[in-house]
Amino acid sequence: MVHIVWYKRDLRLADHQPLSNAASHGEVLPLYVIEPDVIHAPDYSRRQYEFTRDCLVELRQNLKALGQGLVVRHGHMLDILDELHEAWDIEAIHAHEETGNAITYARDLAVHRWCKQHNIVFHETPNNGIIRPLKDRDLRRKFWYQQMDRKLATPPQLLPTLDIDLGDIPSWKTLNIRDEKIEMRQMGGELEAWRTLNQ
Repeated sequence: MVHIVWYKRDLRLADHQPLSNAASHGEVLPLYVIEPDVIHAPDYSRRQYEFTRDCLVELRQNLKALGQGLVVRHGHMLDILDELHEAWDIEAIHAHEETGNAITYARDLAVHRWCKQHNIVFHETPNNGIIRPLKDRDLRRKFWYQQMDRKLATPPQLLPTLDIDLGDIPSWKTLNIRDEKIEMRQMGGELEAWRTLNQ
């Protein structure tokens, strides 16, 4: 029985509630999916992917140091889940609730339907002060304060190693991502994020 931790934009170990929750329940399969619909959207280009790739490389190293590296796949989310479902007994999927665009929102709804169809529990944890179903501003305000006051999640000390191919973390050229002129870009990665915060 494995618990998939589905990484989206939350490419870190520190204060990652889905990772902490999954590790407390069993073996963890940390997963990131490079999705064609996302990387070829009009609001996405080389700049976004190179930042993400920095994060993926560092996150894989950090997770590997705990015992299980980040698994990276390229394809449509439901197709990847079908492949993993054939190879592994998935007990649950843990993820942060993403506040992205219409593409990622539709994808999240599709994953909810897929999990329901396969009798797999899908735990979505709020990642910031926004919660999608809430429309009442007073409730949003109350939730924001609760979220900001919560205790930080601690990363697991050990992750059992799974017999699975981690997959490549391809370059933007390999993925045919739209190029753009970049004179200077923000570097990605958890270490870089801490440096920026401390400045």
